[in-house]
Amino acid sequence: MMTFRKISAESTGRLITAYFTQELSDPEHDFRTLPGKVSDADGARLTSYYTGRDGRASWRPDMKPEIAAVLGIDPTIPPKNGQLNRLFEAKRADDGEDWSKNARKISAYDLTLAPHKSVTLAAEFAPTEAERA
Repeated sequence: MMTFRKISAESTGRLITAYFTQELSDPEHDFRTLPGKVSDADGARLTSYYTGRDGRASWRPDMKPEIAAVLGIDPTIPPKNGQLNRLFEAKRADDGEDWSKNARKISAYDLTLAPHKSVTLAAEFAPTEAERA
């Protein structure tokens, strides 16, 4: 399944953040430091997302420092709702200033590619590592 949406820079960032986070409050701690957590490389985090165990947003691990600086984020710390609110409004996450000198009509795109739920469930509940892969 594939969905594609444009997010207007004139939107209310708080409402968009509430939609994407399902109105969860800011995380109390960094889920990446919890015991048993693994990198995205083996697909375990994606499976955890679809089963509802790691539903919070995270910055791209390979984000270039120049991009993080322009957006006003620290990619080593998970995003807070207030930061996401400002980013959805095409503003810097840290101080709310415009992150571009050009007027922005679109602040973001949401592209979601998802396998059929049966694929996710099969990966989650497969009895062997070979079947999960």
